[in-house]
Amino acid sequence: MEKRQRVVIFAAGQLYAEYLKTLKKNDIVIGVDRATLWLIKHGLMPNYGIGDFDSVTSTELKEIKLKVKNLLEYPREKDATDLELALDFVLKINPQDVLIYGAIGDRLDQSIGSVFLLEKLLKHGIKAEIADRNNSLRLIKERTSIKRKYKFKYLSVLPFSSTAVVSVSGCRYNLLRKKLNRRASLGISNEIVGKTAEVAVHQGLVLLIQSRDLS
Repeated sequence: MEKRQRVVIFAAGQLYAEYLKTLKKNDIVIGVDRATLWLIKHGLMPNYGIGDFDSVTSTELKEIKLKVKNLLEYPREKDATDLELALDFVLKINPQDVLIYGAIGDRLDQSIGSVFLLEKLLKHGIKAEIADRNNSLRLIKERTSIKRKYKFKYLSVLPFSSTAVVSVSGCRYNLLRKKLNRRASLGISNEIVGKTAEVAVHQGLVLLIQSRDLS
C-alpha cells in the first residue's frame, strides 16, 4: 500500500523562518494567500498556492503566478476563508497528516475559525495540527498518546463538543472518566510528568493544546 504523504500548510498569519526547518523531503507544501509569496521569498516553491490573493499587490501576484505551477485562485467575495478552501483541496489529496502554520494570529475571529476547521479534517480521518511558536493544537475523538515537547510545559484538555468524557494519565493531574463541559476550566494547564501522557476520549470531541509561556 502506498504511504500517504503529509501536507504542510502555511496560512497568512504570523510566520517564522524556523518553521521551514520542520519540513520533510516528501511533504506537500501549500501556501495560502500571502503566505505563498512568503514561501517564495524564503526560497521555497510551494507545490500549491491557494486563495483570493487580496493581500498581495498586482506585481506580487504576477511573481506568484510565474513561480508557482499549481495556483488555485478564488474571487474575493466568497463564503469560505482561504484556509478553508485550502483544507477542502487537501481532502482531495487525502494525506495521513496535516500541519498548519500561520493559522493563529492577531485577529481572534480568524484564529477561532481556524481552530473550528480542524473538525473538517477529523471527520475524514485525517490527523491535523495547528502550530505556532508557543502552541500546538489537535482535535481528537479517541485514545491518543502525547509526547512531551521541549519547553512546552502545559497540556490542556478542553471539550470541543458541549461536553466530553475523558481519562488522562501521565500528567500532574490525572482524570478517570471525568465529564468536562465548556462552561468550566477544569482541563486547562495540566502538565506532562514523564516523556508521554495519554488522553482517552470516551465521549465527545476534545481539543488538546500543548503550550508554553512566552519567552
